[in-house]
Amino acid sequence: GGPAPSFPSGGPHPGAHRRAQAGQGLLGRDSVALACRRGRQGKGQGAPNSGLPLRRMNRVLPLRILQCFCSSSLLLPSALASRVPQSRSAAFVPGVSKMAMSSSSSPPVCEGPPGSPRWLNALHSSLAANTAPQDRFVQLGTVTVDGRPAVRTVVFRGFMGEQKDWGEAGAACETLSFITDARSDKMKQGREAEVCWYFAPSREQYRLRGVLDYIEAYAGTGKREADRKSMWKKISPAARKQFLWPNPGEERGDTDEMKDKEDFDEVDVSETEPPDTFVLVLLRPERVDHLQIKGFPQRRAVYQRSGDAWSEAKVNP
Repeated sequence: GGPAPSFPSGGPHPGAHRRAQAGQGLLGRDSVALACRRGRQGKGQGAPNSGLPLRRMNRVLPLRILQCFCSSSLLLPSALASRVPQSRSAAFVPGVSKMAMSSSSSPPVCEGPPGSPRWLNALHSSLAANTAPQDRFVQLGTVTVDGRPAVRTVVFRGFMGEQKDWGEAGAACETLSFITDARSDKMKQGREAEVCWYFAPSREQYRLRGVLDYIEAYAGTGKREADRKSMWKKISPAARKQFLWPNPGEERGDTDEMKDKEDFDEVDVSETEPPDTFVLVLLRPERVDHLQIKGFPQRRAVYQRSGDAWSEAKVNP
């Protein structure tokens, strides 16, 4: 509705677009208003030193200059600017304790419960720094009854200690949780297991070895059954439906779309009472291998647990 903004020498400073891309020196509303006022003062005679009328400039203004203007969140109306995604706090990240940010450009620093081993504090910081959904996927390796390796991807569901006050340290705060189906092959395999967890953005790998603990149906009325029911309430409705599907790994034969919808979609499931097929899987590590690939030289530390005490050794990557 008004004349195009004018610039000295017929265009913005050569570095303006680069600064906009880098998030520095972005052009805000005041800058645009000032440019427009200067254009109006020219009364259609063109921008200073441009040799072009404003109407002409409005047609030939390069696209990248417009992109430079639009790249600043300051140009958004306040109602929209407030909706620009910000970095997520630990309160919204499963498995992460309270987080302290030293500055907006520094990586988040997390602390576990008082007395936590160094690897646990490092893992909390990694979870706070890597918040994409895929950063909650880990590889769980087990051994079959005939001694063959078996590995699959599972979803990390948080630390069991999160259900308690963070002032309490110990086994629960070190215990990772997952879920599985009682009919799955892993339930017939050995309990010795190792989790491999790689965070691509921060280029870190954790290998956590321990013995799996399965909390199955009819675990009693104590804390174990309460933990199982608590986890059931936390998962999504779509995830709950999977535990009422036909047996996993069982051959289906020839089916049609209608049959598949009937078997997999139209399932009535309770939000509070888990079926017998729902199993809560716990892993308290006995050994943790933390490799930091980013930087030179790479850094690696191995932690070993004896009872409730942890030892730490720095080793070659």
